Amino acid sequence: MMQRRICVLITAAFATACHSTDRATNAHVERRTIGDTTIVRTISGSAWGDTARLVEEIRIGALDGPKELTFGEINLVAAGKDGSIYAFDDQAVALRQFDSTGAFVRTIGRRGKGPGEYSSSVWDLRMFPDGRVAIYDYYAPGATVYSASGATLLTLVPIPGVAWSPQSIAIDTANNLYVLARRPGSERQRVQPGEQPDSSILGPVLLRIDSSGTVVDTLAIPRRSYPKEALWMGPTAQWALHPHGYFVAGMNDRYSFDLWKPRGRLRVERVVPPVEFEPEERAEIERDIAGYVGVPGPEGHYFIIPAGTLKLASVKPAYRELLAADDGRIWVSLYTRARKTEAAPALPRGDGQPTRPPKLWREPGVYDVFEPDGSYLGPVAVPSNATLRYMRGNHVWGTVRGESDEQYIVRWKLVTPSDD
Repeated sequence: MMQRRICVLITAAFATACHSTDRATNAHVERRTIGDTTIVRTISGSAWGDTARLVEEIRIGALDGPKELTFGEINLVAAGKDGSIYAFDDQAVALRQFDSTGAFVRTIGRRGKGPGEYSSSVWDLRMFPDGRVAIYDYYAPGATVYSASGATLLTLVPIPGVAWSPQSIAIDTANNLYVLARRPGSERQRVQPGEQPDSSILGPVLLRIDSSGTVVDTLAIPRRSYPKEALWMGPTAQWALHPHGYFVAGMNDRYSFDLWKPRGRLRVERVVPPVEFEPEERAEIERDIAGYVGVPGPEGHYFIIPAGTLKLASVKPAYRELLAADDGRIWVSLYTRARKTEAAPALPRGDGQPTRPPKLWREPGVYDVFEPDGSYLGPVAVPSNATLRYMRGNHVWGTVRGESDEQYIVRWKLVTPSDD
């Protein structure tokens, strides 16, 4: 009896749980604490009550017009707190600034390999809270910081051995710059399915750099278990750096991710059914991956398999990407049920290979949005032909395609059901 009482006391000390229901939205949330980890599990419902939508406010660009308004390929967009919009055009190799109304202001820097110059391999674009702009160029100066007026403030040498990542740099609320790098002596590994990577070869880290360009700290990216089987669209480790300086990370085989806060971990979960492949969608993907021999794995490693043996996962992962917005909210890019679309004309390949059949199955774009305390706000529907690039508060910036495949920069307002 005494032993049983001790067990009960230990359980009460290290694990507590409660259920709550928001009557306004009928959100059913379970909260519990195990040790230093708080788990917020949304069973059903959301704070918004339904799907939020994006209403276009500003569109920048033209099918024909001056070069600063005709875009080639824009994959990076950021916005300052004053509403200024920055966009990098890969084809023009130009970083352009527009004001809050969409009017062109200036082109910052130029093509080259010297200070204040960049190549066509700019991987990331971020904004400092104080208005400075940072880009990361793998082949030219590396990370470069510009003032709001476009003057070059700081140029950092390239960090060797970095695998491509859409999160090559990050910035926190204290105006620190983080650069993705590999620790000295680390290298990429080629492993067979079921093998574990060599633990002596360390994975990527983030270097925290102050305003003078000095590395003041090294943050190891949270590591996750390694998949046992090489699968296309199999589970992968996803992460982002929160603007408060901690990691948001999760393994996307289930709807769960952690906020590694200084005073304890917060785990965010949602109860959702797995997303199935449509039979024709599965056949289309299996056709496309036939012959693949390299499958990306976590931490820059690769599975190497015989041609023709790659398998497609049985269901889609819970999410494809975690994003930490400037305002602290977490945006989760979801895998969704695909829909069949009209066949687009197949484009000829320039390498002499046969033209591939066009893809007919596409997933509607949807993001889930969470507050930093784990509260689930609700889903956001992404407009057709749109790609979201930057989020802050009730505004979102990104790009859309026109009827002639021309590209535009767009600012949307986030409208929740309660706003209608």
